[in-house]
Amino acid sequence: MVTAIAASGFVVDRLRGSQQDLLITVMLHAYWAMAWNILGGLAGQLSFGHAAFIGAGAYTSSILYVHFGVNPWIGMFGGALVAAVARPSSSAT
Repeated sequence: MVTAIAASGFVVDRLRGSQQDLLITVMLHAYWAMAWNILGGLAGQLSFGHAAFIGAGAYTSSILYVHFGVNPWIGMFGGALVAAVARPSSSAT
């Protein structure tokens, strides 16, 4: 899996900007479709949690790019970190 991700970085780097944008959009929609299929289709549940975490990550990545000039490919790791930290604690009282 890690090798496939590393190899895809070289492929994405060789694409033009519009092709990269299209690839990212397709992959994002594929992620959303799989998440909805698992949660809504297989589990029969309705959840807005995915949107909250995606929004937190996208907002963080955008802020890092606009205000600090961080490359969005690097900023997505910052967004993932913020989304992971934003999850509620599971402590039972």
